[in-house]
Amino acid sequence: MNMLRPAKRHGARRCEVVSFCYDVRSTDGCPVGDGPCPGRIVMPHHLSHVCSLALAAAALCALPAHAQSASASAAITSFSYRLVDLDLADGITPSIALTPISGFTRLSHSMYGNSAMNEFQSIGTLGTTASGRAFGSASTTSGVDFMQAMAQFSAPAGAGYQRFGGENEYRFNFTLTPSTGLAFSGDVSLAAHDSGGPVQALAGMRMQGLFPWTPSGLVDYTAFNWTAGVEDGARAERFYGELRTGAIGLQGYFRMTNHATVISNALLPIPEPQTYAMLLAGLALLGVCARRQRRRAA
Repeated sequence: MNMLRPAKRHGARRCEVVSFCYDVRSTDGCPVGDGPCPGRIVMPHHLSHVCSLALAAAALCALPAHAQSASASAAITSFSYRLVDLDLADGITPSIALTPISGFTRLSHSMYGNSAMNEFQSIGTLGTTASGRAFGSASTTSGVDFMQAMAQFSAPAGAGYQRFGGENEYRFNFTLTPSTGLAFSGDVSLAAHDSGGPVQALAGMRMQGLFPWTPSGLVDYTAFNWTAGVEDGARAERFYGELRTGAIGLQGYFRMTNHATVISNALLPIPEPQTYAMLLAGLALLGVCARRQRRRAA
């Protein structure tokens, strides 16, 4: 934006053209556009500061949001069970007969960003699965005495819906001798961390044991249900569960599962109301400056 600045030359004034987008004022008594010199144009300091702030605000509003990330893991190690003789005088040696039902590990990945994609892997036995994509990955592994599931996600804001997850399960039936206790135990470790906002990380573990049928009078230690979970945190502890038979042997059921999941529900970022207000105010001030520049150029 052009403005005129007077300079002394052999007692007379000449005018130099300088550029700026601010108000036009005369400080030496000659109106702008009158006389041999159109006057001196001064740049008001406070308007310079305000316009600079407006430019900065507009630039900030255009900046992309920070990247989003999440990770989750769920594991049990040193899983075991032991038998306890509840009646040493009955002459019965405690024993258990296991009938495996199934063990499986599976993972899934869903994406509704630039393209729609779904993936699901499952194996009907204990083992390992793994999958990786541009923004994340998931993996699972399991055996008779351990299982672990992991998932992670990292992407720029606005990448769209993303989900990565892994899950394990181990189940079996058993027959337990009379007056016998069956104690389960294992070390559980859970962790889930995320960057906040629309991103979520979850990790969980569950162990269940029960006798589907029990004789009348047997009410204690006939079932247990142990669960643990974290969301944006960590947890580590020892798991215990116990079942007990009475005067007769019983058939029972045990199930152990874990999962790790990360989810991003992020769509394109939507500015907060105060961000809109700041942006509009800055653009309005820039518009005023532009109109004044056009008038002076004319």
